[in-house]
Amino acid sequence: MQTEFLFFGLVNVVFIPIAFYVCWYLGGRFSFVKHPLSYVSRTKAKSLYSTSLFLIAGFQILFTSAIFDVFTDAQNFVLQGLFYSGMISLALSGLITSEVNKFVHRLLFAYMVISITVWSFLFSLTLTTTSHELSLSILLITTVAALGVPALYLKTKSFGLSELLFAALTVLWNVVFLLSI
Repeated sequence: MQTEFLFFGLVNVVFIPIAFYVCWYLGGRFSFVKHPLSYVSRTKAKSLYSTSLFLIAGFQILFTSAIFDVFTDAQNFVLQGLFYSGMISLALSGLITSEVNKFVHRLLFAYMVISITVWSFLFSLTLTTTSHELSLSILLITTVAALGVPALYLKTKSFGLSELLFAALTVLWNVVFLLSI
């Protein structure tokens, strides 16, 4: 991969908040508990929501592929496999909405969160050879995701805040990497 793909990290920093806001706005009934972001898949904006998840996953794959090239010396197929499977899961969760199959949609979302969190922990350990500050920053973001996403779900019994926290941490993760280059 080429470092030109780093641009897609910046694209996602802007695209994620705008796309999710537009989906919530068009969905009309958003609330953190009763109607989370995935509720949009039941409204007239469902194709926009599915397309947004698919594009976010694609942009993040391109950006992180460039990050692998910039910050690691060797190909690490375990790390790359975890990341790519998580992003494919995100794209599929956009295509298989909760309206189509609620169990599969939630399973794909849960797998994405778990695989990306495990991947990010392992990747932060890999980064210790390159940059201790960057590694610590990524480890901190990952810890917040690993503890915050399930805690918010258990507290509210809804994915609303968990979705929002994970999206915000993804944007922060991208910003940290873009600033470190």
